[in-house]
This record gives sequence, C-alpha cells and structure tokens, in this order.
Amino acid sequence: MIKVLGGVEMAISKDMTIGEIVRNYPESIEVLMGFGMGCVG
Repeated sequence: MIKVLGGVEMAISKDMTIGEIVRNYPESIEVLMGFGMGCVG
C-alpha cells in the first residue's frame, strides 16, 4: 500500500520492522510517537 504523508510517497508493508520504517522514512517518527511509540525517536 502506498500512502502520501506530508507530500512524501511512502510504501510501508506489514513485513517491515519499526527500525526499517524509521530508517527509510524518518518523518514517520512523529506519527509513531503519536500512537504512543515514544521509544522510536
């Protein structure tokens, strides 16, 4: 699935780890922290 976040196209799959997501899409940190995942930032 491809989502657009802040004008950036993102392709995140269920098989990706949180580390991969943060490394490839650092702008996702704010979203993850919004869902209570404060350990990622």
